[in-house]
Amino acid sequence: VYGNDKCWHKVKTNAASNESSVVELKDGTIRAFVKRGGSNTVAYVDFVKTAEGYAAGELVDTGNGNFSNCMVSALRCQGTCGGREVILVCCPSDSQGGMWAGRFNGKIYGYFVDEDRSMRLIGTHSLNDSFFAYSNMAQLPDGTLGVLYEDDCISYRAGNYEGKASHITFKKVDLQEAFGIIFDQN
Repeated sequence: VYGNDKCWHKVKTNAASNESSVVELKDGTIRAFVKRGGSNTVAYVDFVKTAEGYAAGELVDTGNGNFSNCMVSALRCQGTCGGREVILVCCPSDSQGGMWAGRFNGKIYGYFVDEDRSMRLIGTHSLNDSFFAYSNMAQLPDGTLGVLYEDDCISYRAGNYEGKASHITFKKVDLQEAFGIIFDQN
């Protein structure tokens, strides 16, 4: 991995992962939140800038539920709260039986990034209590969070898929209401 929009190269880490969702911390660290088949928790790998590019760190397990074989989405919020960076991670958080076990109960985890780059959970916000798969988040101009997520999937339901599509839902989340986050004034 190389920075400054020059070139990207595949790197090996000591962690089995794919479909990463990447954020850049203020200090330039690249944090990749990873999908880990068979894992039950949100995890990430940091890539720290070196003279040769970036060096992969060790896998960090947050201990927070991600009971699926599904990509997580991550976002570093614009602004800070109490001088700390804020990262949000969205994923399925509970497993149920059947073919798509694990793709249920969408949840957003809110984290503060401490000075040593570790993350501290500040709260969780539930998006639904049913099927939940791929998602994407963006901080909107009014400061709220916009979340798109798949809440029904053609391959999840039995039947003829021709002409059918998965269903996507959009929700706005007030970060102060959901997590108590009040962004610092610049």
